[in-house]
Formats: sequence, structure tokens, C-alpha cells
Amino acid sequence: MQSFLAFNINAFNNLLYITKTNLWIILTIIGAIAIVVMNVMEEVEDYVTEEQNII
Repeated sequence: MQSFLAFNINAFNNLLYITKTNLWIILTIIGAIAIVVMNVMEEVEDYVTEEQNII
């Protein structure tokens, strides 16, 4: 049981280390995903508005 707990603590610490050392890359990826999602949402809104104008 102690080895399992130590393994999980080690994995968590490793994840924290990777996150801290690659923070700018992670923030860039999150920003790119947010931009894509916002653009898709805008296209869907435009499509719905165009459909309503046709009707």
C-alpha cells in the first residue's frame, strides 16, 4: 500500500514539474483551442441567423 501511495505522489509531483517547465506551451495550446472554439461558436451563430432570415 505504501509503494502505491509513493507511486501516486511521485506521478503527481512529476506532473507538476512538467506543467511548470512547459507552462508557456500549455498556455499557448489552451489559447489556440479557445480561439478555435470561439470561431466555431461564431460560425454556428451566423448560420442560425442566416437560417432565420431565410424563413
